[in-house]
Amino acid sequence: MHIGQSPHGVYLTIYGNHIAISAVKAKQKTMPNGAILVKDNFDMDKKTLVAVNPMFKVKGFNPEDGDW
Repeated sequence: MHIGQSPHGVYLTIYGNHIAISAVKAKQKTMPNGAILVKDNFDMDKKTLVAVNPMFKVKGFNPEDGDW
């Protein structure tokens, strides 16, 4: 769990598929297409789950927001 930023929760736990995890381990600056992230957003108490945000990176989907 780490400190989040707007528009996500105060605290986050992030999960990723093998594509996303490989990109992090390789210290890539951007996530490749096909990366999936799921962010659990928690409140100040670090226990209250306020949202779950699934994210899927697809080329050409939303170029203004990094194709997420």
